[in-house]
Amino acid sequence: MPAHLLTTAARLPDGTIAALDVARDRWLWLSPDAARVLDTVLRHGTTAPLATALTEHGQDEVQIRAVLTHAEQALAADGLLPGPPGMKPLPEAAPAAGPPPLAGRVRWRHRLVAAVGLMLAVAAVKVLPLRRLLALLAAVRRLPPATARQAAALHAAVLATRPEWWPGRLACLEVATATTLAAALTGRRVHLVLGARPLPNEAHAWVVTLGGNAVGAHAPDRPWIPVHTVPPIPAVHAIE
Repeated sequence: MPAHLLTTAARLPDGTIAALDVARDRWLWLSPDAARVLDTVLRHGTTAPLATALTEHGQDEVQIRAVLTHAEQALAADGLLPGPPGMKPLPEAAPAAGPPPLAGRVRWRHRLVAAVGLMLAVAAVKVLPLRRLLALLAAVRRLPPATARQAAALHAAVLATRPEWWPGRLACLEVATATTLAAALTGRRVHLVLGARPLPNEAHAWVVTLGGNAVGAHAPDRPWIPVHTVPPIPAVHAIE
């Protein structure tokens, strides 16, 4: 399968593009200049229009074309080119919007499914490559959607269930995966989101309900931008 079919991306507010290479389990960060090259190739199939625009300002044409060719080759090597036929430049994605973490007492029935979901999530994240993990979580698409309240309650239960003595990793990907699995155990669906933000470049995982309510992404000062969602929802812009 072509690498670009396994890469999703979103434009961040500062013009940077954050791209997730699912096949190789890595994040790629494109500067605004590299994003301009990507947009030009996606729109025109070549960097020639950008080269013409730059040389009109007196820059050396041979040098500019060499730099742009190298940039285009780097984008292709990273799986971002060539894009699907008719692919348009990436729009700026909407920040994840969600309430603060749910406070209060966590119910025992939520703790039970959260504990099972967390055990499964830790094992899955440790053993499966990202591509396989996302394929596994895509299976929840057949379940009816969870409400924002149900998703928040399960997320809070996962956080409350995390053992302090655990020596391994229990970071955002494990928590979001556990919340997704816990919801599935109750017969409901939430969507796992992998996103990013700039300055400094950071990646994060959270869940969102079908109505767009983000859980685990509360950051009003530097909001997270969704890049890849499983199962996919229309609100996320991605290269697939």
